[in-house]
Amino acid sequence: MTASDSASVKRFVDVLEALSVDGASGTGGLLPREVGERSGRDRAAVAQALDALVAEGLVDRDGDAGRVRAGWGLYLLATRVVAARLRTIAPRYVAHLVERTGESAYALRLHGLTSVTEAEQSGPGSLHVSSWLGRPFPVYGSDGGPALLLDASRQELEERFAGVPFEAFGPNTPRDPGELYERIERARARGWALLDEEGEPGVASAAAAVRSFTGEIAVALVVAGPRFRLLPRSDEVGRVVAEAAADLSRELGYDARSSGRRAVERRAAAPVSAAAASSTAPASRADGAEISSAATIRPSASRTGVASTTRPGSGSSSTRT
Repeated sequence: MTASDSASVKRFVDVLEALSVDGASGTGGLLPREVGERSGRDRAAVAQALDALVAEGLVDRDGDAGRVRAGWGLYLLATRVVAARLRTIAPRYVAHLVERTGESAYALRLHGLTSVTEAEQSGPGSLHVSSWLGRPFPVYGSDGGPALLLDASRQELEERFAGVPFEAFGPNTPRDPGELYERIERARARGWALLDEEGEPGVASAAAAVRSFTGEIAVALVVAGPRFRLLPRSDEVGRVVAEAAADLSRELGYDARSSGRRAVERRAAAPVSAAAASSTAPASRADGAEISSAATIRPSASRTGVASTTRPGSGSSSTRT
């Protein structure tokens, strides 16, 4: 890159930074003159940069007043960066959890009404042989469900799961949105979620939410294992998972002091509709293949150290340790 190219890049960065400060992307936006004052750039340089950024969809311009604000294209670009970063660093956190707890660990993300495994690693004592990478599981019965839905209101859950039958994957699977919300409330109070035989007989898990720079939940980190091993030390495991989730959140640009609950407040003001929440747009596996987001997918193999086989049509599972 030449010195001229570097100077051009710096000009664009200065303009975007001027548009990213508090108040710059409010209802009115900024006049080009104000962008110049905030960025320390002259009018001609600002005008040239803004024209290019508007053309690329990274900045929105009010046609009448000429005011500008950061555009949705910039937000989408940033979220793609977060997704790419997660694919790179989530496996490291999962491996750390396995090393610290001796149990299997996962990173799960929310897709429609399912959770999808982004990263996984079996514990040293696990009988788990089938990969869940890229495979969806109904989020209401997922090991990471309460963590992934931590910001949801009861009304939002009712809308998301309207008309969705809650299939029993374990003895304690939530039977309806109300029971799911009770688990979410307990997770909020504790700081992490503890599940006992909700997604699979004989299996317990601890999960914590990971937030991105937006303050919204990006993934959940989960440690799962046989309940006879995990429950007696659930507090210890839960703290380890919560600490790892906080560290990963910081790596994704989340600042609890400045971000606070702004994303939660925005969502509470405008609950997600059932149609939007249950979008059937395909998600992508790590290998690029598409996956289904159907909410009634039945697990065909155990996720944890307890191997499980499901009897077709029975709604129950047998386990072996």
